[in-house]
Amino acid sequence: MSAASQQRRSDARRAAPELLTRRLRLRPWRRADEVVMAQINADPEVTRHLSRPRTPVPATAFYEIVTAHWEAHGFGFWAAEARTGERAGDLLGFIGLGYPTFIPVLATRVEIGWRLARHAWGRGLATEGATAVRDHAVGDLQLPELISIIHPENARSQRVAAKLGMTPTERVVHPMSGTEVDVWTLTRPSAAQSQAPGAAARGGAGAAPPRRARTAPR
Repeated sequence: MSAASQQRRSDARRAAPELLTRRLRLRPWRRADEVVMAQINADPEVTRHLSRPRTPVPATAFYEIVTAHWEAHGFGFWAAEARTGERAGDLLGFIGLGYPTFIPVLATRVEIGWRLARHAWGRGLATEGATAVRDHAVGDLQLPELISIIHPENARSQRVAAKLGMTPTERVVHPMSGTEVDVWTLTRPSAAQSQAPGAAARGGAGAAPPRRARTAPR
């Protein structure tokens, strides 16, 4: 990689917003995250519903892919770090946005996705982080639509998607595995819809306003 490319990637990481929730810090990636993320990806339970061959991806390749997406598009997957408890400061996985180029028919639609270590399951952390990402995507980024690609047997991710307000709208074939996957969709209301008399506020009555993104310190 040229010095100019390295500088652009460094600038993109520094410009990435940092999203905070009660228990999570969604932050830019660090080189030190490579090893931990490789361990998470090596857990067969974590990758059981990925609908793709379970060939190991080098840690450096994963890091380059996620940082290149930020550089190219101004958004991407965040490193999800614990803020509370015994694991405060530990990398738990990732949550964020991306173009799913691995399924060409969906490659131009922005996906919201998550992948956490197994020890982080069952506590609502994926929903908590994905809610912050959803609000950033439809509020700050003004994205008109989000999709999530979920295996039909992945009940955990289906529950997260439903809590985000997404619904299954179509089924496509994953070209790498030949298996079918569901596409869950969330469409941002138009300005006319959101201003219509009697329109319900997102999140329901009394819902707390979404946290605003902060720029990560240099």
